[in-house]
Amino acid sequence: MGGPRRRARRTLQARLTRRAAAQAMPGVPALRQGVNPATWMLEVTTPAAEQRLGLDFADAYRKSELFTCAARCAPQASRARGRHAELDQAAGHGAQR
Repeated sequence: MGGPRRRARRTLQARLTRRAAAQAMPGVPALRQGVNPATWMLEVTTPAAEQRLGLDFADAYRKSELFTCAARCAPQASRARGRHAELDQAAGHGAQR
């Protein structure tokens, strides 16, 4: 169920989740089933966690394959297809050009 955008979003989420699991960082607990990913991210990327692990998460992400994949996939996933109007990100959510 759901339209092409929902399927594209699910595909992108699945790709990013698989890549993230494959690139798990030592010392960082994995995202458990049923846990909100945003909550998990806030918990595992605290300054205290960075200090304990001796790394900068922002720098590690910029150098990761996950970042490269997200940068490559996001523009494609944000384009409307078929009868849907193009999105104008600068004008706001869902505004038509």
